[in-house]
Amino acid sequence: MSRWYAYRRWVYTALVVLLVLDAGVYFGWVQRPPMAPELARAQLAALEREVAERGAEVSRLQRVREQVPHLRPKLDAFTTECLPGEQAGFSQVAADLQEAANQAGISLEAVSYQTRVDEQQADLLRVEVSATLEGLYPSLLRYLEELEKSPHFYLISELAVVGARGSELRLELKLATYFRRGAA
Repeated sequence: MSRWYAYRRWVYTALVVLLVLDAGVYFGWVQRPPMAPELARAQLAALEREVAERGAEVSRLQRVREQVPHLRPKLDAFTTECLPGEQAGFSQVAADLQEAANQAGISLEAVSYQTRVDEQQADLLRVEVSATLEGLYPSLLRYLEELEKSPHFYLISELAVVGARGSELRLELKLATYFRRGAA
């Protein structure tokens, strides 16, 4: 009988140990202790600031949405006046770039074009233009001013000096413009 008693005692002891380990895992890992009050207040304040910022952004976007119908005619006029049609666009841009170079007295070389459909505006074709310019510093500035005066819309994305020869600079210019897809 003592053997049976020892075996029962060993099983009870093992069960108590497992119960204590189970309670330790549950309270220490599964059910995390609550945060310190200072940390909870800081998190609450951060969340309140974020809610206020998001609320302000939503209000601003609602005001923009309300103004869109009034701005649509102006946007359409801008698109028609400043963005050439896809069919004639390349010749107009090439003529603009060369005319500005002639006016500024610089050399325009190695002009290349790369196109892609604008993801946000499917009716527009984005044209990225790369060109090499060579001339005196004041003439290069004048070239940029001539592009700015152009009736077409140009966004200069990169302008880098790639060399110099005497008092002349050699620049790599990258700019973008847009064409209206399907328009003449």
